[in-house]
Amino acid sequence: MGAPDAPAFDGLRTPFTFSGDARRAVLEAKFRGVTALLPPLARSAAAVVPAAWTVEVVVPIPLAHGRHRARGYNQAEIAAREVARRLGVPLDAGRLRRTRETRPQAGLVADARATNLQGAFAVPVADSPLPSGVLLVDDVTTTGATFEAAARALRAVGIRHVYALALTRED
Repeated sequence: MGAPDAPAFDGLRTPFTFSGDARRAVLEAKFRGVTALLPPLARSAAAVVPAAWTVEVVVPIPLAHGRHRARGYNQAEIAAREVARRLGVPLDAGRLRRTRETRPQAGLVADARATNLQGAFAVPVADSPLPSGVLLVDDVTTTGATFEAAARALRAVGIRHVYALALTRED
């Protein structure tokens, strides 16, 4: 995996900054139930995945149970479904689970974001063989703490290549 400061994921791509229409689309999906713009954003995201990445399965970042219950859907899963379709690989929404509720990452500084997510993800025992390459998908990334925590959980069970793809990034 490299140096201790190296991220647990092998690469990160995002097609848009968290501004303008892309920001509006993500916020509408998160807080107003308007998800129609997620698939077009996801198609753009899929287009920036390098051909060299060995992606065998697409895994959405799971939403905290309370937020999932309140929304009725996971916006990352909606995006991940379209990314998987575009890449021609399966979606595996059950590969990664939240082990506990976490505070929303928005508004937290970098150190607090990482601490907030420590141990927040786990990989359930699977009947099928583990893929060697997983593409994690989320709607927005800021410090990479969510991808880092999720990638650590996937690596802990022996997944060799973990890549990260966000629809938007907040710089």
